[in-house]
Amino acid sequence: MGVFLILVSKAPALVWEVERYGNGGLNLKKPKRWPFVNHYSFHILDAGALDDLPQPTRRGKRRIAGVDVNQAIMRTVMEALMALAPNPCGFSVSDLAAAVRERTGASEQEYGTRQAAYDLLKIRGKGWVAKVAKSRRYLPCVEGLQTMSALLILREKVIKPVLVSVEKSRQRRRPKRPGTLEAHYESLQKQMRLTLVALGIAA
Repeated sequence: MGVFLILVSKAPALVWEVERYGNGGLNLKKPKRWPFVNHYSFHILDAGALDDLPQPTRRGKRRIAGVDVNQAIMRTVMEALMALAPNPCGFSVSDLAAAVRERTGASEQEYGTRQAAYDLLKIRGKGWVAKVAKSRRYLPCVEGLQTMSALLILREKVIKPVLVSVEKSRQRRRPKRPGTLEAHYESLQKQMRLTLVALGIAA
């Protein structure tokens, strides 16, 4: 079992203008400005991938920590990587550190290139980012971008609101004699939260 996700974004794209003649002929015109259109991408996160996220990886003999999406700094790193992705020349570790600091307001002492290099190692351990040959620059993989986008959207737009609603429901005044249906709801909410924590998605 896994999660099927459809990501929708708007970006400029070439849309030809078509002019049809009376004799059935067609004239294609390339527009001067590309309009913004919807782009759809489909991604599947299987249960195994979610379980593997917090698991450590190895680079040679070195043990590298896994990716914990419950950590705010790791989510910020993923956001920074997606922001740096459009650059065809890739990005450096210092670029990543600067992008993270821009989003967190941290100083260079609080988040420098050393911390960024280690966080990047975690991401590379999952195969989401590749090193550009004969350089010190990196490029996110397409599958890596899809996975990071899916994880962030699921956590912030799906799972987090569900947990908030669960928390609010707990704060509501319980009836003195809850019915069978109410008891089932409470049991489902409790099991859902425990499942998300076990998967490493919720804290």
